Order: sequence, then C-alpha cells, then structure tokens
Amino acid sequence: MNEPDAEWQIHGYPNTAYQAVEQALRDQRLILVSGSQYQAILDILDRPESDNPGLPDLFSRHPVWANP
Repeated sequence: MNEPDAEWQIHGYPNTAYQAVEQALRDQRLILVSGSQYQAILDILDRPESDNPGLPDLFSRHPVWANP
C-alpha cells in the first residue's frame, strides 16, 4: 500500500479540509475591535475583582459531564 502524499493528506484528512477546519478555529479566536473598544476591554480587565457570592457554590457542584 502506498503512503499518502504529505501535501495531500495530514493526519488522515485531505489537506484542504484540514486547512478549512484550522481556519474556522482560528477565526473564532480572532476578535477585531476598534481602539476605543480595546481600551474598554483593558479597563474592565484592570478593575479590581469584585465579590461574587455565587462562585463558591458554582465551583463546588459536580460537573454534569463527569462520571458520578
């Protein structure tokens, strides 16, 4: 049996399909914003943390996807 051409196939998938999935995932990570929007995001991140009484309860719950 011949080995698949590395240019045509990556991890068992045709190169074009692999590239399309890779691009789709990359598009989900890239967020384009204006300078003022970017500054607003930075301002939010720079705020001191606030008390959130619901977080301890949320993190103490057993995740639904985990086995009991």
